[in-house]
Amino acid sequence: MSTTPAASQAWWISDAAELNAAIGYENQYNVGTLFLITNSFTAANPTLVQVVPTIHLQNYAIGISGLSGAGGFNVYSYGLGTLTLTGINSFTGGLGINSATVRIDGGAALGGGAVALNSATLQLTNNASLYNGISLGNLGATIDTAGFSLTANGPISGPAGMFLIGGGTLTLTGANTYAGGTTVNNGRAIVAASGALGTGPVILNGDTASLSFDGAAVNAGPLNIALNDSSQLTFRNGASAGGSTITVAADATPRLGAGLFFGTGATADNATIVNELAPGYSGVTFRSGSNAGNATIENRNGSVTGFEGTSSGGSATITNRSFGTVLFQDSSTAGSATIINEASGQAYFSSNATGGNARMVNKAGGLVDISALNGAGITFGSIEGGGRFNLGSKTLTAGSNDRSTTVSGLIQGIGSLVKTGSGEMTLSGTNTYTGGTTITDGTIAVSQNTNLGASGDLTLDGGALRAISTFTTSRAVTLGPANGLFEVDAGANLTLDGVISGVGGLAKAGEGTLHLNHANTYSGGTQIHDGALYVGANGALGTGPVLVEGPTADVRLGPGVSAGDLAMTLDGGRLFFSDRSSAGNARIRSQAGGSVRFEGGASAGGAAFDNVGGTIAFTADSTADHAAINNRADGRIDLSGHTGPLAIGSLTGAGTVFLGGNTLILGRNNASSVLEGSLRDGGLMAGLGGGLIKAGTGALELTGASTYTGETLVQAGTLKVNGSLVSSPVTVQADAALSGAGTVGGILARYGSTIAPGNSIGALNVAGSVAFSAGSIYAVEIDSAGRSDLITATGAASLAGGTVQVLPDQGTGYKANSPYTILSARSGVTGTFTGTTGGEFAFIVPTLGYTNDKVTLTMVRKVEPQQPEPPLPPQPVAFHSVAQTRNQYTTADGVEALGAGNRLYDAVLGTSAPGARQAFDALSGEAHATAAGVALGDAERVRNGLLTRLRQPLAARPAQPDAPAPGRFALWGEGFGSWGRAGANGNAAGLDTATGGFILGADAPVADAVRLGLAGGLIRTGFDIDGRLASGRTESVFGALYGSGAWGGVTLRLGAASAGHALEVNRAIRFPGFRDQTGASYDGWSAQAFGEAGYRIDLGPVQLEPFAGAAVLRLHTDGFAEDGGAAALTGSARVHALATTTLGVRAEARLSDTVPLVARGLLGWRHAYGDVEPAALLAFGGGASVFSVAGTPVDRDALVAEAGLDWQASDAISLGVAYAGQIGAQAQEHAVKGNLTWRF
Repeated sequence: MSTTPAASQAWWISDAAELNAAIGYENQYNVGTLFLITNSFTAANPTLVQVVPTIHLQNYAIGISGLSGAGGFNVYSYGLGTLTLTGINSFTGGLGINSATVRIDGGAALGGGAVALNSATLQLTNNASLYNGISLGNLGATIDTAGFSLTANGPISGPAGMFLIGGGTLTLTGANTYAGGTTVNNGRAIVAASGALGTGPVILNGDTASLSFDGAAVNAGPLNIALNDSSQLTFRNGASAGGSTITVAADATPRLGAGLFFGTGATADNATIVNELAPGYSGVTFRSGSNAGNATIENRNGSVTGFEGTSSGGSATITNRSFGTVLFQDSSTAGSATIINEASGQAYFSSNATGGNARMVNKAGGLVDISALNGAGITFGSIEGGGRFNLGSKTLTAGSNDRSTTVSGLIQGIGSLVKTGSGEMTLSGTNTYTGGTTITDGTIAVSQNTNLGASGDLTLDGGALRAISTFTTSRAVTLGPANGLFEVDAGANLTLDGVISGVGGLAKAGEGTLHLNHANTYSGGTQIHDGALYVGANGALGTGPVLVEGPTADVRLGPGVSAGDLAMTLDGGRLFFSDRSSAGNARIRSQAGGSVRFEGGASAGGAAFDNVGGTIAFTADSTADHAAINNRADGRIDLSGHTGPLAIGSLTGAGTVFLGGNTLILGRNNASSVLEGSLRDGGLMAGLGGGLIKAGTGALELTGASTYTGETLVQAGTLKVNGSLVSSPVTVQADAALSGAGTVGGILARYGSTIAPGNSIGALNVAGSVAFSAGSIYAVEIDSAGRSDLITATGAASLAGGTVQVLPDQGTGYKANSPYTILSARSGVTGTFTGTTGGEFAFIVPTLGYTNDKVTLTMVRKVEPQQPEPPLPPQPVAFHSVAQTRNQYTTADGVEALGAGNRLYDAVLGTSAPGARQAFDALSGEAHATAAGVALGDAERVRNGLLTRLRQPLAARPAQPDAPAPGRFALWGEGFGSWGRAGANGNAAGLDTATGGFILGADAPVADAVRLGLAGGLIRTGFDIDGRLASGRTESVFGALYGSGAWGGVTLRLGAASAGHALEVNRAIRFPGFRDQTGASYDGWSAQAFGEAGYRIDLGPVQLEPFAGAAVLRLHTDGFAEDGGAAALTGSARVHALATTTLGVRAEARLSDTVPLVARGLLGWRHAYGDVEPAALLAFGGGASVFSVAGTPVDRDALVAEAGLDWQASDAISLGVAYAGQIGAQAQEHAVKGNLTWRF
C-alpha cells in the first residue's frame, strides 16, 4: 500500500495492519475504496472518525472487532466475500452491506448506527439482539440465523423484502415498514409486534420453515401469507390474523405437523384462509382456546380444518369444497360460524363438540356427520341444503338463529330432529331417521310423511308443523306444555291418524284442512285460527276447551261423531254438524258472528248453547230434542232451512228465532224457561206461517214481541205469554195451561185445559176471539181490593161450558158482594160457563153473572142449610166450624167477633179450612198461657233447691268429716242449669226450655236438732214454642225461710218462699195472606209454702229415708197489651193455683273410711193438683169479645229422680255435684247442680 495517499485514492489491503492504517488515513484524507487482496485476517480496534470508507471484500473474508468512532462504512463484494464483526463495535456512523455477507457474534457487533442491507446476507455466529434501524435496499436481504436466535428490535424499512434461512429463530418486535415481503425458507420467524412483517407478501417455503405470531397485542394485519404443506404458520397467546389472506398450498409430500395453527387465545379475526393441503391432512388447526373470529376459511381438495380442545368457530365462514372437511372434536364448538358444504364437502362433529349457533349449509353431495359425538346430540343455529345429515343415534337440534331454511337432502340414522327458533325449516327430502321429530319453536314445513323420517313420533312444544301439500301420517303426536300448531296450506289436507296426547293444546292455522281421525287424549285445548278442522272420531279434540276464532275458521264433525263433553267457543268461527254427528253434552258458545250449523241427520244432543251475537241454524232433518239454548240479545236461531217441525229441549234469551214456515217445539225436557226474544217468520231460507208447540210439563214464559203467523199449540205444561203473540192464535189442550199478561192472537181452550190470566192477578189480552170448550177451566184470582184476573178480547167470546176456578191471591180475602169482571169481549159473549169451583173456601161461595159483552164473578158468604123445624133464616157458616182444638175454637170466635172490614176477619174469611186452622193457631196467643206455666216451674226449682239443702245429711255423726258439727253456722250456695221439653197435647203446641240460676243461703242451729235459715236467688228461663213461631223468657228473683228438726229417726222440713217474675213473649203470626209480629213484657209474683216428713233407717254404711212432701203455690200475672199490628192481643190479669204431693225414698252412703266422699240419690212420684193447664184471657185490639186459651200443661204425674256426690274437702268446706230430673207423660226436664257449703 502507498504511504502517501492521495484523495480518493484506492487502497489495496493485505493484512490487518494495513487495514488499520488505511482506515486511519481514510479518516484524515477520505482517500476512497479499500480493496482486500488477501484473506482471513482481523483488524482490531480501528477508529472511524467522520468519513464513510468503502471496504470491497471481493471474495475474501476478514474480521473487524472493537471498531469505534462516529463514522461508518460500506461493505461490497463481488462474490463470496465475508465480513465478520465481533465483539463490541461502538462506531455510530452506520453500516451498508451490498452483495456481501456480514457475520456478527452479537447485537453490539453492528455498532450503534443504522444498517443498510441490499442484496446482502446478515449471518449469525451467536445469538444476537439488534436495536439498529435496518433498511432493505431494492435487492432485499437474507437473514441467516445459522441455528442461532436473532431478535430485531429496531425498525426495518425499505422497498425490498427479507429472506430467512439458517434453521434458527428470528424474532421481530419493531414497527417495521419494509414492503418487499418476507420469505421463510428455513428456520423460524416470530412476530412479537403488530406490523413487524412490514407490508409485503409472506411466504413460508421449506420443511423447517415456520412463522409465529405471538402475543395478545400482535395483529398480523392485512398480509398475504402463503405456506406450502411442509411449513408451519402459528398464531398463539392472543395473536390475531387480522385481515390477512393466508394460503396453505398443496404439495406431493406434505409434512405431518405442517400447516396453519391457532393456539390459546389466538383468533383468525377477519382473515381469508385458503386450505389446499393434501387430502387427509389438517392444513388449518384451531387448538384449545383459539377462535376463528370472522374469518373466511375455504377447504379444498380434501384438505381439513380442525377444531380441537375448547376452540370455537366464532363467526367465521367455512366452506368445504371437493371433499374439503371441517372437523370439530374434543370440546370445541362451531360457535356462530357459517359452515358451507359444497359438493363433496364434509363436516364432522365428534367427542364433546358442540354446534353453538352455527349455520350449516349442506349442499347437494355434502355431508354433516354427528354420529361420533359422545353426548346425546348437538345444536346448530340452522341447517339447510340438499346434502346428507348423518345422525347415528344422536339428536340434531337446529333453528336457534331464527333463520328460515330448506333441507332438501337426506337426514338418516336412528337419532332424532329437534327444531328451535322462530324461523321455518322446510324438509323436502325422503328422510330415513327414526328417532322422531320435536318442534319447540318456529315451524317445520313438509309435503309428505317421509319428510319427517321413516318412523318416530312427532312432538310439538311451542312450535308448528306446516303441511305444504296433502298427505296422511299415522305417527303419534305429543303436545307439550307450550302447545303445538298445525298449519295447512290452501288446497292441502293434513290427516293425523295417530293418537295425539300430552298436556298441551293444539292450534290450527292456514287455509287448508286438518283431519283428526283418532280418539285423542291431549288436555290443553284446541284453537282453530284459519281454515278447516275435520273431526273424524269421537274424542279427537282431546279433553280441553275448543276455540274457533275468526270468520275463516271452520270445524266440521264427521259421520256419527259426537262433541262429547267439550267446552267450545266460536269467536267468529263456524261449527258444522252433519251426517248423524252430534253435539253430545258439549257447552258451546257462539259470539262475534260465530255460527253453529246442523245439517242432515245431525243432532244437538243434550248440549248447552250460549249464543252471544252468533247464529245457530238447523237444516234438513237435524234435531235438538234435548238441547238447551240460551239465545242472548243479538243472537239468531234459524229454522228456515229445516224440513218440518223442530223440537228444542229448552230455549231462553232475548235473541231472535227465525221459523221460516216451520214449527218450533219447546219444553220436551220438562224444564221451565223464559224466552225473552221474538219468534218470527222468515230467515236465511225465507218462509211464512211458522208456529210454536209448547210440550213437556214445565212452564215456558214468552216476554218478547213475536210476529210469526202460524198457530201456537200448548200440548202440556204452562205457556206464560207476557209478551206478544199478536199474529198467532193459541190452542190449549187437556192438562195444559195458558197464563200471562201479554197479548195473543186468539184462545181456544179445549177439554181439560186451563186459562189463568196474569202473573198472579193480571189481564190477558186477545187480539181476536176466545172460546172455552166443555171441561175447560178458567182460573181466576181475586183480592179484597176488587182486583181480579181478566181476559180482554177484541173479538167474540164463545162459552160452551167450562168451569171458573176461583183462587184468592196468595190467600188474601175478597171484595164482598161486589162483582169482579173476569171476561170482556168487544164482539159479545155467547153461552155460559158450567159453574164455579172454590170448594177450598171455608166460608164463602163464588157466583157468575153475564151481560152482552162481559162475565162477572161475585163472592158471597157461605150459609148453613136452612132448618125446617122451626123455620129459621139461613145463618153464615161460623168460623169455629172448622176448628179442631179448644184454642182454635175460642180464637175463631174472637176473630169472627171483629166483623167484616177488619183486616183479621177479612183475611180469615177467604181461607180454606186448613188455612183457617193455621190462622187460628197463629193468632191464639197461647204463648202467654205457656209463659205462666214456665213461671210456675221456676217456683218449683226454688222449692227443690231448699229441700236439697234441708236433706243434708241424713245422719249427724260428729266423728265423720262430712257431718256438720253442732252449733256451727253455715253459708251455702247452689248453681244449676236445666233443659226441658214438653210435647204438644192436641191443643197447645210443644215447648223447649233452658234454665239457669243460683241460690244463696245461711242457716244455724237454734235448739237441739233444730236449724233455721234464710235464702235468696235468681232464676232465668228461656223458652221456644216452634209450633206457634213464639218465644220468650221469664226472670224470677226470690227470698225464702226454711228450717228442719229431727227427733229420733223422724225429720220434719218446712219452708216458705216469695218471688217476683218478669215475663216477655214474642210472636210471629204467619198464615196465607197475613203476616204480623207482636210482643209484650209484663210482671207477676208468686208465693208458696212446703213441707216434708221423713224417717231415717240405718243399714250399716247406708242410710235410707222414706219421705212424703206437700206444697201449695199461687202465681199472679199482670195484664198486658202487645205491640204489633192487627194480630196484637190484650191480656187480663190472672191467678194460677197449684198444689203437689211427693212420695219417695232417699239414700246415701259413705264410699270409703279414708276418702270423704258420700254418694246420695232420690227416687219419687210427684202428683199435681189445681191449675195444671195454665190459661190466658185474651182479646184482639179493638175487639169486644174476650176468649180463653190454654198453654202447655204441667204433667199431673211425674217421676222425680236425683243422684249426687258430696266431698268433704275440710272440716269447714264441702262440695257437691248432682243430677236432678222429672219425667212425665208429656214433659221432661234434666238439670245439673253444683253446691258449696262453708261452716264456721
